[in-house]
Amino acid sequence: MAAAHRCRADRLSFGDQSAILAAAVDSIAADFPVPVSLVGHSIGGMLAILTAAATISPVTGIEVSGLGELWQPGLREMWGSMIGDAAVIELPPEAHSGVMLGPAETQKPGAPDLNAAFLRPMPMPELRDVVAWSDSVPSAAAAITVSIKLTLAEFDNIWQADAAAQSALARHFTASPRVEIGQFVGAGHSIEFHSNAGDYVASQVDFIDSLRRRLTSPTIDSRRGAGSRSSCARALA
Repeated sequence: MAAAHRCRADRLSFGDQSAILAAAVDSIAADFPVPVSLVGHSIGGMLAILTAAATISPVTGIEVSGLGELWQPGLREMWGSMIGDAAVIELPPEAHSGVMLGPAETQKPGAPDLNAAFLRPMPMPELRDVVAWSDSVPSAAAAITVSIKLTLAEFDNIWQADAAAQSALARHFTASPRVEIGQFVGAGHSIEFHSNAGDYVASQVDFIDSLRRRLTSPTIDSRRGAGSRSSCARALA
């Protein structure tokens, strides 16, 4: 841990970051007797999946959005063309908004400005791992042994979000007792910048609460778990 903490954040790969996060989760679990669930979006979702597989203390579940297996045509090639020797890459705000946001009528007021305000340079190690994510999905997903909920936005310009794309992603979580995957209608990749973002947040809270109920009411949740595979095509909106 000490050696990892001395590393610059922009030099850390997904493997390095998930190891640090897993150590943090294990520290929390050791100090506080409470259930721990992981929530992440986009790169944060990828790290949540990798972290859950690396913890000593098992988490209760994972809730992620903004990641898939099947890229939109040309996007993987576009991101891959940016890989180089620089420490980070700078993305123009206008181009970034074009990828992250859905149609104008779905956006919150001032969404492009909000997106630009949160935009930061992307570390090259992260870019390499994002481009390789589709290749990493089978092994990363197979290592998950807890319940997971995955959401793909209807207008995601990075990942395909139709039923075939959902099935392609869900099939890899072979060891998870409960897999929920669906499309969130009326939003682009960065769901939080869209007018219906509150509905998605409510679905996150519902899922995390269901994990809590599972701990206190195992009989009810065992019945839910028995039907978990049929929930893979369930729409979340």
